[in-house]
Amino acid sequence: MIGKKSILILDMSYTLDMFRKREMMAALTSRNLSGFFDNVISVHPLAGLFEQEDAEYGRPVVNKLGEDHLFVEGKIGAYKWPNFLFPLNFLIVQIKLIRFLIDVCRQQNVKVIRIGDPYYLGIIGLILSKILRVPLVIRVCFRFDDIYKATGKPVMPRLFFFRWIEKIIEKIVFPRCDLIAGANEDNMNYALENGGKPEIATIFRYGNLIYPDHWLDVVERDNSDDELSTLGLVGKMFTITV
Repeated sequence: MIGKKSILILDMSYTLDMFRKREMMAALTSRNLSGFFDNVISVHPLAGLFEQEDAEYGRPVVNKLGEDHLFVEGKIGAYKWPNFLFPLNFLIVQIKLIRFLIDVCRQQNVKVIRIGDPYYLGIIGLILSKILRVPLVIRVCFRFDDIYKATGKPVMPRLFFFRWIEKIIEKIVFPRCDLIAGANEDNMNYALENGGKPEIATIFRYGNLIYPDHWLDVVERDNSDDELSTLGLVGKMFTITV
């Protein structure tokens, strides 16, 4: 691995099965930034939440996506213990996941860690960043306070129970990031308002997440006459808002 560089991406947006079923694999394959990184390690620490009962527990599952991309899915418990032991079970499996990721990162020569939120991923990312001595990048895709205003609940109620706990975590994680990348200016400003450093803040937009078919010439795209006919739009001018 001498001379090669890899990136570890901690993200809980979708499990691998969700990426495949929703035809969003382009969002994964683009993570090497057109070859800038030789290897990518994508991690969903809590993918076990979306598994059948027996599959919720055990060791992380490693899926190989080609020669340069690993997709790691963590579990919610190390063993199938009674529910009242869940906190201990959860702690054990997450410690095991962190130890596993440390070994993988060293093997793959990880040079940067990217996290998708300042909360649970922020805690794991910060731990790994300090142990491995590599920069920590956060992608900020929400103004998280607005989620709380709309729902009255914390962003991750099953993990942190109260919004004030999440605010403390924000104040710990944002100032310790080496790069803050907002999906837009407002998202970036949210991080700055909560302890982020202005000199290391920028904007990473959603360009690489656009479905590849949108780049095709119009004549190369699938015919949509049936859909237009159903909507009564044949021969008419119309706009679509996504």
